[in-house]
Amino acid sequence: MKKTLLTICLAALLACAAFLPQRASVRCMEVPVTQVFAVQSKPTASPCEIYRQRREAQRQAELDALERLSLTSESAAEKLTELIARNEAELAVESALCALDIPEALCAVSADSATICVPQRLSSAQAQAVMELCSHLTGISVQSVFLLDESGYL
Repeated sequence: MKKTLLTICLAALLACAAFLPQRASVRCMEVPVTQVFAVQSKPTASPCEIYRQRREAQRQAELDALERLSLTSESAAEKLTELIARNEAELAVESALCALDIPEALCAVSADSATICVPQRLSSAQAQAVMELCSHLTGISVQSVFLLDESGYL
């Protein structure tokens, strides 16, 4: 008797299940498996861009500290002026090199030297032109401008 009752319940359940999708007002949406598991990755910045972002964050921290100190100290005000001048010189060199179709170039200027990093190999003539451009924009002698391309120092 129990077995017969279970069999009847199972048959009724299967019959209902067979007709249920046809009567349901809400339909299931079919989504390809590739869409379910696709993960949108963040675009990665180039190493050059990452360096520029970190450099900008560090500069901003230095500028903030020097601005606070410059209110009470004349030497801090001088340092602030020097830092701003160096930042502007680096930006000028990088912008000029970008205009010369070397967009991934980086420039670091100190009080008496400058270093330029470029991702591609430069000919001797190109290297000399880049060094002279840097010297012109920064006021540093060509002998104190160091150029690093993919093959090393020039």
